Amino acid sequence: MSLTYGFYNSINSDRKYNAEQLSSLFEGIIKDGVFMSIGDCLIAECSSGLTVNVGTGRAWFNQTWINNDAKLSLTMDQAETILNRIDTIVLEVNKDNAVRASTIKVVKGTPSTLAVPPTLLSSELVNQHPLADVFVGANMTSLSQDSITNRVGTSDCPFVTGILQTVNIDALLKQWDSEFNTWITGLKNVLNEDEAGNLLNLINQQKASNEYQLAGGTANAITLTIPDPVSDGMPINFMANSNNNSAATTINGIPFYKYGLTGAPKLVSGRAYSGWYSSLYECFFVKASAEGNAYVEQVLAGRTFSNEDDVGIVGTATIDTLGGLQWRSGNQQNSSDSYYFTHADGSTVAMNYVHVTGLPFRPRRIFIFATSGAEGTIYQNNFPFNANYPTGVIWNFGGLGGGIVTTARTHNFKLDGSSAFISDGVFRLPVTKGSITYNWLATT
Repeated sequence: MSLTYGFYNSINSDRKYNAEQLSSLFEGIIKDGVFMSIGDCLIAECSSGLTVNVGTGRAWFNQTWINNDAKLSLTMDQAETILNRIDTIVLEVNKDNAVRASTIKVVKGTPSTLAVPPTLLSSELVNQHPLADVFVGANMTSLSQDSITNRVGTSDCPFVTGILQTVNIDALLKQWDSEFNTWITGLKNVLNEDEAGNLLNLINQQKASNEYQLAGGTANAITLTIPDPVSDGMPINFMANSNNNSAATTINGIPFYKYGLTGAPKLVSGRAYSGWYSSLYECFFVKASAEGNAYVEQVLAGRTFSNEDDVGIVGTATIDTLGGLQWRSGNQQNSSDSYYFTHADGSTVAMNYVHVTGLPFRPRRIFIFATSGAEGTIYQNNFPFNANYPTGVIWNFGGLGGGIVTTARTHNFKLDGSSAFISDGVFRLPVTKGSITYNWLATT
């Protein structure tokens, strides 16, 4: 439609107008934002527990108005166990035909060690405008006003000061900063030495809680410059002055644990650590960090891992050092001479043999086959079909005659440690024929 108009009296319902046409009357006159002169300007403040009150006020967004004439209470979801979260209180305009309403609600953020506000909806039908961000720290049970960052008056949610006028708080920050400095200068002139000293102590304590200070005390009885008494959720940041070897440790006399009360974290001299105080458990917890009991010799070479010692550690293990399946193979012309090997019935027989040395392991299975013909020898530690020889047996066979092993041509031998033997890195086993080449395969 290229041309619209209104408003005219309706005769027999021939002139009808909808909400959007009525709202369009204000386009170009009122810009989107919160009215600065009405009520509490929808400013959020903490109440009790995890509840936030949104003040009274009026706003105009997306050709719709919303009026809040009483404090509106919103409760954040329970805090995460380990991670932090930022929830955002929004004014939502929903023009979907199934909804057609404006609300003030909470959009829950994603838990993270470095929490950020959630992404808000901005579409043809649904638009969310931020009123305030609420920091919900790990294991937090109650909010303070410091937990709330009001966004009313910023460029994301500006003030409407009058027709065709909006203002955002970003432009006023420099002015407020100047006013604050002026106030501080005046404060210095009225505070006596004791009051000024107390204020300086409070500032230093707050500064210390945000900086990494070098720990005092001993490896297991650490001292830090922190507020006294401590409060729930209070952060600590420090550099260890010595190794605690994972032994029980306190900070200013308060127990210091890994989360879950599973013991003290491992502290290494010169490394930085963060934590927080839990009033529920009356202890400090170390902030989530790497844990584990793997070491470089247990992780494959080139792979990285982390444990209590460090992060990004590179493994050095190989399949051989880890004790996995190892194997070697080769070929060898068997001996021209012979040894007497012991049969299962105790008799002996002179036979040729294959003798291999230089293996990096003690074989548990050995397969020897002639490169031509069907002669061969198989050895397996504790071969199940011959319980008489628990240290291992050798199964030797001659020509298979079309693939069938006959009893007459199959012989069981025992490892006598003299003629037939298998030990670390070496073996000697009998074979049927002499002066021919045999392939062999040895495995763990």
